[in-house]
Amino acid sequence: ANGRYLVLTGSAGNGKTNLLCSISELLIKLKEAVVFLNSRDIGGDVLGFLFNELKLPELYKKHTGLYLGLVNLLLTIQRKHLFIIIDAINENDNDGFGNRIVAFCNEIFRYSRVKIIVSCRSEYYQERFRDYLVEKIATSAFEFDLKEQRYTSAAINRIIKAYSKYFNYNGTISPAVRNVLSEQLLLLRIFFEVNKDSNMD
Repeated sequence: ANGRYLVLTGSAGNGKTNLLCSISELLIKLKEAVVFLNSRDIGGDVLGFLFNELKLPELYKKHTGLYLGLVNLLLTIQRKHLFIIIDAINENDNDGFGNRIVAFCNEIFRYSRVKIIVSCRSEYYQERFRDYLVEKIATSAFEFDLKEQRYTSAAINRIIKAYSKYFNYNGTISPAVRNVLSEQLLLLRIFFEVNKDSNMD
């Protein structure tokens, strides 16, 4: 919570996007400034894309350093932060995107009141993106892997009960199958969609 840079990883369906949306809602309630981007939409220079998304006048785009310095000063006076959340880094297939995200993060971290949160699928993180997101960034990253988090049996029971009710499933699920489903939430969703309105064990 006190860090400036969080890298969130996890497999498909682990809830990365939902978690980032919940964090965004919480920050808005706390009256913090939040920008939420999906990396798939980012083309070209990341800072330029951000300024375009914020619909800033051309004058600000010509003097980005001055503008960001003023924003940083205002945030310092207000004791607030600007949170830039970039979801699904692995979904941007543009050539050179890795280097552009490095340049963006290193530029933004020059301003003390800005924090960045990014998410990436575990399957792509170690091989393709960790070098860009951690090794080449001047600020240290807190890496949090949702896949490594274990649900309690009470939480698993709650999840299965909620899905069973929603999909009208009345069968019995063995403990072994429960364990497998709880480790792959996308598989859990598919399981209940396939067995909708069923009472098969």
